[in-house]
Amino acid sequence: MLSNLRFFLIAAVLGSVVPGPAAAATETLSAGMTEERASSGLSSASGAAAPAMDFKSYQKNLDDLFYVTMSTNPDTRYGMNAAIIDLSRKQRQNPKDPEPLIALGHIYRILGQPAEANRFYRKAIKLQKDNYYLYVFSGMMYYQLKNYAPALRQIERAIQLNPNDVYAWLARGRTARESGQEEKALGSYRRAHELDPENDEAIFMLSAYELKKGRKRTALKLFEELHQKKPQNDYVRYQLGALYMMNDEPKQTLNLWEDLFYHGDRNPEFLFSLALAYFQTGKYEQAESLLEHMQFFYPREPGIQFMLGETYRVQERLDEAVRTYRALLAEYPGYMNAYTGLVMTLLQAKDVPGARKALAEAATSISNPSMLAQLENAINNNPEAIVETHEKSAA
Repeated sequence: MLSNLRFFLIAAVLGSVVPGPAAAATETLSAGMTEERASSGLSSASGAAAPAMDFKSYQKNLDDLFYVTMSTNPDTRYGMNAAIIDLSRKQRQNPKDPEPLIALGHIYRILGQPAEANRFYRKAIKLQKDNYYLYVFSGMMYYQLKNYAPALRQIERAIQLNPNDVYAWLARGRTARESGQEEKALGSYRRAHELDPENDEAIFMLSAYELKKGRKRTALKLFEELHQKKPQNDYVRYQLGALYMMNDEPKQTLNLWEDLFYHGDRNPEFLFSLALAYFQTGKYEQAESLLEHMQFFYPREPGIQFMLGETYRVQERLDEAVRTYRALLAEYPGYMNAYTGLVMTLLQAKDVPGARKALAEAATSISNPSMLAQLENAINNNPEAIVETHEKSAA
């Protein structure tokens, strides 16, 4: 299979650039393309689909071998641009041959140009109307372009051709979710779970929907059972930790996430989430250490600065908190959370006039009457403010 796929890839992506031996090799490799179509379940005559390989494996093999082929090509003059030119020439010579179109679609997809990739996938679909893989690839490109209606149509056509491939159901779930069709998304994830009871994404999304509906224990049970089966799976541990956070169980989250951190996970989103878990469990020094580390690499990220201010505030390092909020507001004048943190810090420092001044500044920078009213109530109900009011009355 792999050798056949390599033949297919070289023929479809590289073709021939120079005359002589390379041109002769093209004929041999083109034969490999036909053989690959047959081995993957596609008819070379009609394009009728009966895929023997699931989409995820098909794409991984294709992409892996693409990179191998490009990196090991002995002709150093032959790069991506030359491949595109050569494939375009072949397509002009034989407009009814779908292979150059498919290969061009793959190249532009790998290059991160979904609109251009989809242009070729859609042309190829006209020549192979029952090619399951092409419909999934086209749907993926529409999805990346946030064009969800046609993405859903392409994915659902793929499911008609092959209703038992988990990837297509997951893609349908993602696309339906992004387009606001929650019931369709939920049904898609349920079907994916039926096809693959240990699929991480399907179980996480089903858990998230259960949690959203208030069925917390049902949501957690789904992922806890998966964690028992895959105790060393980092994705499962991270997502189960995220579900515990959503369920206000940060200690359970830390039990899972600290191990990920100690084993080298330094993804920025993970580090920020871990800092929040430390903060919620009262481990302020650990939260501060992580946030300061992240601020060094992301100095203009307001969420990190805000949480740093909060860690200083809860540790009663009030001057540092005020400086942090002020610096944040100097760069982001309309950042409501920073005003909230500043007002609460000044009240904590018993500086009621300073809190009132900060509230007045907030009123000129933001338009959120509800939040401004809450801050005003906090000031007026503060013991220091009550004393201040009584003293003015007495005078």
